[in-house]
Amino acid sequence: TFKVPPEADFFILIGQYASNPTSQKSTVNLWHSHLLLFTHQEMTTFISSVRQKNQNKPDSHFGFGFDTPNEAFWTRGHVQSQHPDYSDHILANRLHIISGKL
Repeated sequence: TFKVPPEADFFILIGQYASNPTSQKSTVNLWHSHLLLFTHQEMTTFISSVRQKNQNKPDSHFGFGFDTPNEAFWTRGHVQSQHPDYSDHILANRLHIISGKL
């Protein structure tokens, strides 16, 4: 289980997705990255809410799904029937939070 360190103000989760998932080539040009920004409080809340879907017990694994540069969905580690939308956590959407702390 990930322990949220008290020294960190922010956390960035990095994810990669294939720009063309049907392609057989695996070159650098075909992969795109997502950066999700969480504040300390958001990460603390998020980590404490990661659950096993079937047993609703704490889980040590979670995952996000990315299909386009503008969306991110929590796909593993929650018990909800639909994948929660975390698109607002994409770094480009949260630069104002970082600049407010500088």
